[in-house]
Amino acid sequence: MGAKLPQSRWEWIRNASELLLLNGGTLGPGRRMLFAAGAIGLAFLIRYLLDPLFGPDRFVFSSFYLAVVVIAFVAGVVPALVASVVVAPIAYWAFAEPSFAWGTNQGALAAMYFYTLTTAMNILFIALLKRVLAENHQRRVAAEQQAEGHAALFREFNQRSAQHLQLVAALLDALASDDRDGRYAHVVADTSSKTLAIARLHRALDSGGAAETDITAFARHMLLASVESGARQPVAIEVAGDALRLPAEQATSVAVILLEHLRALLDAGAARIALAIDAPGRTLTLSAQGAG
Repeated sequence: MGAKLPQSRWEWIRNASELLLLNGGTLGPGRRMLFAAGAIGLAFLIRYLLDPLFGPDRFVFSSFYLAVVVIAFVAGVVPALVASVVVAPIAYWAFAEPSFAWGTNQGALAAMYFYTLTTAMNILFIALLKRVLAENHQRRVAAEQQAEGHAALFREFNQRSAQHLQLVAALLDALASDDRDGRYAHVVADTSSKTLAIARLHRALDSGGAAETDITAFARHMLLASVESGARQPVAIEVAGDALRLPAEQATSVAVILLEHLRALLDAGAARIALAIDAPGRTLTLSAQGAG
């Protein structure tokens, strides 16, 4: 079983390959041509050293195929085309019979034609690949910029929503205080508590800027705040369990449901409220003691 590279390493290799294909890396035009010349020289040296093994008229252009592909990949299309054109007569002159002399060798000429056609097709394929990658790169950059803009807009909207909800909660508290006969005080105070809890949830989502919210920590904060603002008598609060992270939409729904049950327990006169959170099972259990 072969070892797998970490995702971050695959990402680095993909980004590096894409960068090289898009713009030939960080090499300038002069350095790209120098790289092409060095690759041709290295391929020539390898073929020369292997000449005793290959023998005359065999694998004349073998080491130059890879050289041209590497040049196209690293230095770009133009240096690869120049290298392909320059290599053909040099390899024919050096490694076709008669070696290091000009002559007519039908087999070597046919191999040179096939070499030229093959390298041209390889360079064309790499050029098309560069164009596709450039288009995909532009789309990805545009998508990332759009996502960042939407995230900033959502954070701004979330912050303004929290401010407005806090203002509504304050107005509801003021209305509850002005209700002399007490007919609507309880309802208004309950609505104010719920609105304030939702505002705090918006604050929690906005402060972290994360895609998920730790509902365990937020539930503890919400229970304490609700008891402080709405309990008629001292209430003990206990929250147990590991951190449970939920998406923003689910966290909002869970917070509203918890708030509804919490208000019911407080209205019933609970003296102790416990919240048990099972993170692996994604389960929340709310219990109370002393409730009427």
